Amino acid sequence: QAFIDGISTKAPHDLAQDLRPVVEGYFNRKYPHPLLPRSANLGQIISAIRDAVDGTPLALAKPYMAKLTALNNYGAQFHHDDINKDVPINEDELLRHAIMALEIIHGDPVLH
Repeated sequence: QAFIDGISTKAPHDLAQDLRPVVEGYFNRKYPHPLLPRSANLGQIISAIRDAVDGTPLALAKPYMAKLTALNNYGAQFHHDDINKDVPINEDELLRHAIMALEIIHGDPVLH
């Protein structure tokens, strides 16, 4: 939220790395085992939601599939050992994805 508000003191690379774990943590707490595998990563969460049968709790998250997939694709580039932190991050793109993460967590009463 601090980055979105323009008051964050964290480095953009660190913020980008934080996006996936924040969303993963939300889903792992919202839909604990057996709904999701223990400590599910975002790819596993997306697969579980995609495969969820209508009427089940995970099926309620299906409207977020596009945002979850976008976050997973964006965040993947910051979760490898060979990350070059000298390469600048497009802050507009980071902002877009940070907003997506908060929309998933806070933005829709369907998930709350």
